[in-house]
Amino acid sequence: MILLAKCPKCGKKLHLYDLSPYCPSCGTNMLMYGFEENFYREAKNAELSNAVWSVKIRHLKAAFIGSKLTILRLVSAVVCVATLLAPAVSFGVKLPYFSADSTVSGLGLYDSFNNGLLFYILKMAGSEAFGPEFAALRNLIIAFASSALIVVAVLLTSILCFVSWQKMQKVTMTIALIGIADCAVIGVFTGLFLKQAAGAHFVSGGFIAGPLALLAGFVFVFVINYLLVKKGIPIEYVEGSVERAEIHKKVRSGEVKLDDLPYPIVETEATRKIDEEIRKAQEGLLEAEMKAEREASREKTEKDGEE
Repeated sequence: MILLAKCPKCGKKLHLYDLSPYCPSCGTNMLMYGFEENFYREAKNAELSNAVWSVKIRHLKAAFIGSKLTILRLVSAVVCVATLLAPAVSFGVKLPYFSADSTVSGLGLYDSFNNGLLFYILKMAGSEAFGPEFAALRNLIIAFASSALIVVAVLLTSILCFVSWQKMQKVTMTIALIGIADCAVIGVFTGLFLKQAAGAHFVSGGFIAGPLALLAGFVFVFVINYLLVKKGIPIEYVEGSVERAEIHKKVRSGEVKLDDLPYPIVETEATRKIDEEIRKAQEGLLEAEMKAEREASREKTEKDGEE
């Protein structure tokens, strides 16, 4: 004899010929058994999960466009990147069999890398005859390349601000301070290079004020993030979402059981409106039933009177 399943209520074993949805032993509707409990459990899960996503989305929105300062934070990061395009120093290398001109800037270093000039400078920095002037240029290029890495870090922390929206501003401020210090180093190396280039025969150079633009970019980033730390980021939550998110953490940790929670888990203006509409609908149904009963009673009385 083939056994298919058991009744969820009484545990009666069912057979292949038990086709009815009702248990042959206790008469329970097995298809609908536990429907109400499962329905409310799923509704509670949905309420908590939606609240968690709502909080995350609000955090993400606030981190990028929550206020004028958060928008300016992204603008400051982009401006900082743009300052890399401003040439810090122009330089030229003129040898009997080699000649090239470029600038210490983002595009200038890229071109120098492509045409081999950068490798030539690094090689000539170890020369006994021309080492000092090429070494000064090499040091300046390394300092500027370091600032480019710092700018990239500023951009990344500004984009990833939602990861830790309360602490990321302090991280960006620290990186900006490192960038400001690096700008000071660039200024020192610029002066040393121009001093060496002034008396050199094969290297020439000229100041173009690019480091000042880079310094202004880092200062801009620092000021905006400092103001964000002081004023904070305003976040507008959906009513009850924060409370539901906290309860969701407790449910996941096992501190609170989902079945022990009421439904709705957190009362809000929206849930109160729904409850009020349900109450009015129930009162309307009850009033209609009472009216129908009175009509039926009146008709019965009239019928009995005629008889």
